[in-house]
Amino acid sequence: MYSSIASIGIAVPPCCVSQAQAEQFVDKYHAEELLPRSKQILHKVLKHPSIKKRYFAVDNPEVLPVIKQEDPDKRVSRFLHWSRLLGSQAIKSALSKCNLGISDISALFVNTCTGYICPGISTYLIEDLGFSNSIKAYDLVGSGCGGAVPNLQLASQFCLSHPGTIALSVSIEICSATYQMDNDLSLILSNAIFGDGAAAVVIWDQPKGVELVCSDQLFLPEFREHVRYVHKGGQLHNQISKRLPEIIGNNVGKFVSKLISKQNLSLNEISHFFIHPGGDKILDKCSEVLSISEDKMKLSRSILEDYGNCSSPSVLFEVNREFEQIKRGQWGILLSFGAGLSMYGWLLRGN
Repeated sequence: MYSSIASIGIAVPPCCVSQAQAEQFVDKYHAEELLPRSKQILHKVLKHPSIKKRYFAVDNPEVLPVIKQEDPDKRVSRFLHWSRLLGSQAIKSALSKCNLGISDISALFVNTCTGYICPGISTYLIEDLGFSNSIKAYDLVGSGCGGAVPNLQLASQFCLSHPGTIALSVSIEICSATYQMDNDLSLILSNAIFGDGAAAVVIWDQPKGVELVCSDQLFLPEFREHVRYVHKGGQLHNQISKRLPEIIGNNVGKFVSKLISKQNLSLNEISHFFIHPGGDKILDKCSEVLSISEDKMKLSRSILEDYGNCSSPSVLFEVNREFEQIKRGQWGILLSFGAGLSMYGWLLRGN
């Protein structure tokens, strides 16, 4: 039995902001509230060549200040508006690539960690795109940047247990809907690297596309405080530790070894690496621990450079960019790291 990725579609907002523009925004709107040391750190990160530009869920750069000024109610409204729009765009793109229509989809799985609404985003996508009223729909929250992988796990399991069906796995993150700024290092780093985006994956039980061979996950709750959202004043504040690359580096080797051992593989047999672009130091640590050549790291670095860290859809942006280059029989590994601390992986193989 097969479970395969038939196609992937991605979407980003129309507002593209260079890191140089982000520096100007900080100088104009946060000059008084940030300490000199905070400004120095923020400008240093924004000048780092690992990220060139990011996308934000507003119509254009001129209205970007709304992100700083909006109250919680307007923030939720903006989250919902752009989640619907980007989710719909990503789905349409994915379906068009494999010549499928809305009526061909039996199940819809949607994950996010950057906003909470009830009912979930899935019900709005059902309305906006005209899915069947009886479609199976599931909303997943709280997995952070790793959320695309448990989403794929559930969608894959659905197709395997319901032969002949086709599922959509959709990851949507409006990271700007959690925008906060003060002298907390976590917020300074977050505001310098995160962006907004969505990705949709079509999954079916056919030996066409890229096979989802097997997956695994690892949870390390003892490191929860190193990567998570915390609630302050009723709003989400990102919390990221400087030790995160070190923690990931100390655990990713054993995790990957366990995953590839399921197919009796060695890392030398992996042709494609899709590693969550959480930041240049995380990518450096994974490259070091797993002995991945710089040539095979180019993809992850290019997504970080072009989009920043879009949280859960980011790793799917990588698969989308290299989808047509995964040749029959070639192995790939998808790695994502999320809140908790959580670590997720998929072994992929070209069909």
